[in-house]
Amino acid sequence: MSVPGLRNALVKVLRDYAARVELQRGCQGATRGDVRDLLTFHLQSQALSVIVTSGTNCSMCGKKSILCPGTHCAELRTFGCGHVAHLTCCLEALGYKKVLSRWISHFLTDGTRFTLVSICQSLLLRPQRKEFLEDLIIGDESWILFDSNAHRAVWLPRGGDPPTQAKTDLHSKKSLLCCFWDSRGILYNELLPQEHIVTGNVYASQLQKLADAVRERRLRRASVHLLHDNARLHVAKETRDKLEELGWDTSPHPPYSPDIAPSDYTLFPPLKAFLAKKKFTKIEDVERAISDFFDSQSPQFCEKGIADLPLSWDIVETTDGLTSHPPPGPATHLQERRIRKRQLHYRRASQIRYVPEPLSHYILREV
Repeated sequence: MSVPGLRNALVKVLRDYAARVELQRGCQGATRGDVRDLLTFHLQSQALSVIVTSGTNCSMCGKKSILCPGTHCAELRTFGCGHVAHLTCCLEALGYKKVLSRWISHFLTDGTRFTLVSICQSLLLRPQRKEFLEDLIIGDESWILFDSNAHRAVWLPRGGDPPTQAKTDLHSKKSLLCCFWDSRGILYNELLPQEHIVTGNVYASQLQKLADAVRERRLRRASVHLLHDNARLHVAKETRDKLEELGWDTSPHPPYSPDIAPSDYTLFPPLKAFLAKKKFTKIEDVERAISDFFDSQSPQFCEKGIADLPLSWDIVETTDGLTSHPPPGPATHLQERRIRKRQLHYRRASQIRYVPEPLSHYILREV
């Protein structure tokens, strides 16, 4: 039998076997698509050059190979693989792992990507960026559950009965946390009453309280740049009037871009992890726990969230808005050089002024 014929026969055997029974030994609950994906990966990459026969141990993972019913050892040796469960063990030995796809807020269209890249470019080319980041205030909202009741795994002896846990109610008690912070810490936060939402008037009053906190805690601040998303309440008439009254400007923020929203990757994830194992009955207890979390953070907690913004903008620009990675860690040497080069180019371009030539330059003189 030719190699293409062996390939087709092996594909058919594996598909039929996956349709009849669930795979065992590391492949519980596998579907026909899982078998096809694993086999396609092996046939295309040829990464698993493992020759196995019935009753022998694999040279990579050390486990005894389990051959598919009706498949000859010669066919399996041709492709260098045994049972799909054995393929899974070899993939794990090579350092691969099977993960679920990561949820994102929205698939970006070409127009949205163009807007995202344009805004990140303008922020990277902004003059006096260091002062801009120091004057930047982040505002965002997030729901806080009184009882998260997360489904957690527990360690049990073999044969032990798992503990019972009630499902989380879809309409469980929760309150909306509104938080404003900068590179030096939390400026103002407010936990709304249960099931209340933020309206234009409520947000305008929060901005006034934020302005009072800025005057009290940041005495030398010359200007304020507010960064918040494009929610309807943030662009309402009451909000625009209050921002004009305070003399604040807003930093542009593209839609559907939580990767460059500092609160979504710096502030709220560790806060919710801190509150995950706690159960509250009163809103005062939630407020006290939130205050304890903010007080326990080091000064570098908020500073790092603001400092990572230029790196996130740079990743968006270099990947043309296709990235969905979380914000990076410390800047690499190449990233720092690229950002400095872009800033130097902007400064040189801003210093070029048009100087008209004298009129005598254009007059033809007689010889």
